[in-house]
Amino acid sequence: MMALREIAAPERHPVVYHCTAGKDRTGIVTAMLLAILGVDHETIAADYHVTTANMVPIIERIRSAQVYKDNGLADAPDWIFASDPATMLAFLDRMTKMYGSAEAWALQRGLSADEIASIRSLLLD
Repeated sequence: MMALREIAAPERHPVVYHCTAGKDRTGIVTAMLLAILGVDHETIAADYHVTTANMVPIIERIRSAQVYKDNGLADAPDWIFASDPATMLAFLDRMTKMYGSAEAWALQRGLSADEIASIRSLLLD
Protein backbone atom coordinates (compact mmCIF):
# COMPACT_ATOMS: atom_id res chain seq x y z
CA MET A 1 0.00 0.00 0.00
CA MET A 2 2.88 2.36 0.76
CA ALA A 3 4.16 2.01 -2.80
CA LEU A 4 0.76 2.93 -4.27
CA ARG A 5 0.52 5.88 -1.89
CA GLU A 6 3.94 7.10 -3.04
CA ILE A 7 2.91 6.72 -6.69
CA ALA A 8 -0.24 8.75 -5.95
CA ALA A 9 1.80 11.69 -4.63
CA PRO A 10 2.78 14.01 -7.51
CA GLU A 11 5.56 15.60 -5.47
CA ARG A 12 7.26 12.18 -5.22
CA HIS A 13 7.58 11.74 -9.00
CA PRO A 14 9.51 10.30 -10.65
CA VAL A 15 9.04 7.15 -8.56
CA VAL A 16 11.20 4.03 -8.56
CA TYR A 17 10.19 0.88 -6.70
CA HIS A 18 11.94 -2.48 -6.57
CA CYS A 19 12.72 -5.55 -4.50
CA THR A 20 15.58 -8.06 -4.47
CA ALA A 21 14.76 -9.85 -7.72
CA GLY A 22 12.23 -7.37 -9.06
CA LYS A 23 9.51 -9.92 -9.75
CA ASP A 24 7.53 -10.84 -6.63
CA ARG A 25 6.87 -7.76 -4.49
CA THR A 26 7.57 -5.50 -7.46
CA GLY A 27 5.39 -7.70 -9.66
CA ILE A 28 2.46 -7.51 -7.25
CA VAL A 29 2.71 -3.72 -6.88
CA THR A 30 2.93 -3.37 -10.66
CA ALA A 31 0.01 -5.75 -11.21
CA MET A 32 -2.19 -3.88 -8.75
CA LEU A 33 -1.16 -0.55 -10.25
CA LEU A 34 -1.92 -1.72 -13.78
CA ALA A 35 -5.25 -3.20 -12.67
CA ILE A 36 -6.20 0.10 -11.01
CA LEU A 37 -5.35 1.78 -14.31
CA GLY A 38 -7.73 -0.56 -16.12
CA VAL A 39 -5.30 -2.97 -17.78
CA ASP A 40 -6.83 -6.42 -18.32
CA HIS A 41 -5.50 -9.39 -16.37
CA GLU A 42 -4.15 -11.25 -19.40
CA THR A 43 -2.01 -8.25 -20.41
CA ILE A 44 -0.75 -7.86 -16.84
CA ALA A 45 0.22 -11.56 -16.73
CA ALA A 46 1.98 -11.33 -20.10
CA ASP A 47 3.91 -8.28 -18.90
CA TYR A 48 4.89 -10.14 -15.72
CA HIS A 49 6.19 -13.05 -17.83
CA VAL A 50 8.59 -10.72 -19.68
CA THR A 51 10.53 -10.53 -16.41
CA THR A 52 11.72 -14.13 -16.89
CA ALA A 53 13.92 -13.15 -19.84
CA ASN A 54 15.55 -10.41 -17.77
CA MET A 55 16.32 -12.58 -14.74
CA VAL A 56 19.69 -14.05 -15.85
CA PRO A 57 21.91 -11.21 -14.55
CA ILE A 58 19.78 -10.88 -11.41
CA ILE A 59 20.08 -14.60 -10.66
CA GLU A 60 23.85 -14.41 -11.23
CA ARG A 61 24.09 -11.50 -8.78
CA ILE A 62 21.99 -13.31 -6.18
CA ARG A 63 23.94 -16.57 -6.54
CA SER A 64 27.30 -14.78 -6.13
CA ALA A 65 26.50 -12.29 -3.34
CA GLN A 66 27.57 -13.33 0.15
CA VAL A 67 24.44 -11.92 1.79
CA TYR A 68 22.29 -14.26 -0.31
CA LYS A 69 24.63 -17.17 0.30
CA ASP A 70 24.26 -16.51 4.02
CA ASN A 71 20.45 -16.35 3.94
CA GLY A 72 20.03 -19.30 1.56
CA LEU A 73 18.56 -17.44 -1.41
CA ALA A 74 21.68 -18.17 -3.48
CA ASP A 75 20.85 -21.88 -3.26
CA ALA A 76 17.19 -21.51 -4.22
CA PRO A 77 15.99 -23.69 -7.10
CA ASP A 78 15.67 -22.03 -10.50
CA TRP A 79 11.85 -22.18 -10.47
CA ILE A 80 11.86 -19.68 -7.58
CA PHE A 81 13.11 -17.07 -10.05
CA ALA A 82 10.49 -17.76 -12.74
CA SER A 83 7.69 -15.32 -13.57
CA ASP A 84 4.93 -17.66 -14.66
CA PRO A 85 1.95 -15.80 -16.16
CA ALA A 86 -0.39 -18.47 -14.73
CA THR A 87 0.77 -17.53 -11.24
CA MET A 88 -0.02 -13.87 -11.84
CA LEU A 89 -3.41 -14.73 -13.34
CA ALA A 90 -4.20 -16.88 -10.29
CA PHE A 91 -3.27 -13.99 -7.99
CA LEU A 92 -5.39 -11.50 -9.94
CA ASP A 93 -8.33 -13.89 -10.15
CA ARG A 94 -8.21 -14.53 -6.40
CA MET A 95 -7.94 -10.81 -5.64
CA THR A 96 -10.95 -10.14 -7.88
CA LYS A 97 -13.00 -12.90 -6.25
CA MET A 98 -12.17 -11.62 -2.78
CA TYR A 99 -12.46 -7.86 -3.33
CA GLY A 100 -14.19 -7.31 -6.67
CA SER A 101 -11.37 -5.26 -8.20
CA ALA A 102 -7.93 -3.85 -7.52
CA GLU A 103 -9.52 -0.48 -6.81
CA ALA A 104 -11.88 -2.02 -4.24
CA TRP A 105 -8.92 -3.81 -2.64
CA ALA A 106 -6.94 -0.57 -2.45
CA LEU A 107 -9.86 1.35 -0.96
CA GLN A 108 -10.44 -1.36 1.63
CA ARG A 109 -6.75 -1.27 2.54
CA GLY A 110 -6.75 2.49 3.12
CA LEU A 111 -5.93 4.15 -0.20
CA SER A 112 -8.35 7.02 -0.71
CA ALA A 113 -10.49 7.68 -3.77
CA ASP A 114 -8.48 10.89 -4.24
CA GLU A 115 -5.22 8.90 -4.26
CA ILE A 116 -6.62 6.50 -6.85
CA ALA A 117 -7.74 9.46 -8.96
CA SER A 118 -4.25 10.95 -8.60
CA ILE A 119 -2.61 7.71 -9.78
CA ARG A 120 -4.82 7.70 -12.85
CA SER A 121 -4.24 11.38 -13.53
CA LEU A 122 -0.47 11.05 -13.20
CA LEU A 123 -0.06 7.86 -15.23
CA LEU A 124 -2.74 7.98 -17.91
CA ASP A 125 -2.92 10.38 -20.85
